[in-house]
Amino acid sequence: MNASRLTHKGCCFHFNGGIEVLLSKSVYLRNKVFDYLCTTLASHPKMVKEFAEAVLGVETKELLNKMIPIVLPKLVVSQQDNNQAVETLNDKAKCLNINVVPLIVNWLPKVPAFSLHQTVEELLSALRFYHAQTGSNNREIFAVALRALLDELICFLDGGDLNEINNRYKPSIKS
Repeated sequence: MNASRLTHKGCCFHFNGGIEVLLSKSVYLRNKVFDYLCTTLASHPKMVKEFAEAVLGVETKELLNKMIPIVLPKLVVSQQDNNQAVETLNDKAKCLNINVVPLIVNWLPKVPAFSLHQTVEELLSALRFYHAQTGSNNREIFAVALRALLDELICFLDGGDLNEINNRYKPSIKS
């Protein structure tokens, strides 16, 4: 954390908008940092809180909201072979004071969009997870998400303008 603070206060970040600008410009770096923070949330919540406040200058809840569209699809797709992914989803929902079901339903279009760019098995795994959590079948899941899913598929470029993509589809997370 001391190294992060020093880096954040360094002249190259101070004059150019800080580490947040670096994370927004480097998709790969941002994804790696978010993945790491997401997996350490359960075991080291104080570290994630300190990183959010000291390095990024935001509250933990705001950081988690920024992380959701990046890490949620990966967690849902990987949950079949990874119990840690389900635990991480539960921890993330707990930190946001909501249940897992509203969290995954509000971001439904991002998950199939992500999994459609993976293997068929990963798409089926995600659909089984949604069925287990919500009781909805595949037809119902796609009926609810089709319009936003098409937008996601059009905009699903890793190097795209993240702000523009996120502004297209911002679900409101409800308790």
